[in-house]
Amino acid sequence: MSVDTIFSFNEDQFNQLFPFYILINEDFSIQSCGNSLKKLLEREPQGSFDLCFRLKRPAGILPDFSSILAMCNQLVIIEVNNPFNDILRGQFELLKDSRQLLFIGSPWFDNMTDVKQHHLTLHDFAFHDPLIDLLHVLKTKDIVNDDLRQLLTTLHRKKNELRKATDEIEEIALFALQNPDPLFRIATDGHILMSNPAADQIACFSFEGKTYCREEFWKHILKLQTSFDMPFEAGYDNKIYSFVCRYIADHDYINVYGRDVTEKEEVKHDNEKKSMALAKVAFDQTHLVRAPLANILGLVNLLEMNKAEGEIDPLILPLLLQSAKKLDIVINEIVNLI
Repeated sequence: MSVDTIFSFNEDQFNQLFPFYILINEDFSIQSCGNSLKKLLEREPQGSFDLCFRLKRPAGILPDFSSILAMCNQLVIIEVNNPFNDILRGQFELLKDSRQLLFIGSPWFDNMTDVKQHHLTLHDFAFHDPLIDLLHVLKTKDIVNDDLRQLLTTLHRKKNELRKATDEIEEIALFALQNPDPLFRIATDGHILMSNPAADQIACFSFEGKTYCREEFWKHILKLQTSFDMPFEAGYDNKIYSFVCRYIADHDYINVYGRDVTEKEEVKHDNEKKSMALAKVAFDQTHLVRAPLANILGLVNLLEMNKAEGEIDPLILPLLLQSAKKLDIVINEIVNLI
């Protein structure tokens, strides 16, 4: 006998009221079951009841129609024969006219993960099922937990970003501190706002023949500066520094970047001395060397002429010696310059 005949309403209506029902024939075969229960089984139930379900409570009950008939009007617990061994809680009732057993119950879940893994939703449960209230609470809890996890993930990410930014700031700060060249940050009135250790070693500045203390120097420089891009030089403790200023408009201060150019200036000075020496060599070669050399060449020509005539003028040799000595002196001076 069908469900429609027994209860005088169709199977869809019965499914809405009892979505996890089981209807068992007297030969212990399954006549039908609820649509939501089919999701738990993950298949269409066929064959004997004990192929799809196992009785867990009361314990020790034989899996046959007469044994289950004796358990009517009491709480029973059924285990579903699926990979998750889901639990159904409910009771059996005998349908006398059809000699069938009807199980009315519902599964028991304590978290929404178990519900979702069976592809169940709240719509798969009857509205009167007390479990639906728990599922609402569990769903709300999962939502809150998801929000908390997302918040913790965001906080963790922000923490890592903050740590990374802090490390970068420390590296930037260390870069300035470890820089061997002097760095200053000054206000527009010349007051020193910040300086690195290399800059702190400079106690005063020599500039254009005068000596200035640190802040007096920068006040003086700011009065002279018509463009912050023009480099200038100042000295301290036998060292020469080249500075360039950069105005930071967003913060209204000036960054001053210095560089020790002492060695460069010494090389420049040495090059200037060598250039002067080479210029003198060129002058000596042009004027001083050529004159004695011309005299020697002329005297040699006279000797050649006198040799042809068979006579040698006694004055030629002293003059030749004198010109050779002058040439020797000039050459030594050139060698000494080089």
